[in-house]
Amino acid sequence: MIKKEEYLAMLAGIIAAFIFGFSFMFTKEALELMSPFQLLGFRFTCAVILLTILKLMNIIEINFTNKNLHSLFLLVLFQPVTYFLSKTFKENSI
Repeated sequence: MIKKEEYLAMLAGIIAAFIFGFSFMFTKEALELMSPFQLLGFRFTCAVILLTILKLMNIIEINFTNKNLHSLFLLVLFQPVTYFLSKTFKENSI
């Protein structure tokens, strides 16, 4: 029998794969209505609002004490920006 933790992990994986897979279709449709930078701005704004709500409701904890923020800043700057820029402009060219 599957334990509750394993079930939740599998469910989270399926949901993540579903969201990732459909994001290409939604990006393609959204690019017909707005420019790539407008879409990126909208996506990041939604993410900030959602994370702020989750933080205010104490669902997630954000703690930066004793952390290497220089490495975090580089990761935050380059990983999502380069990924989303590449993905959005690729979807726009198809």
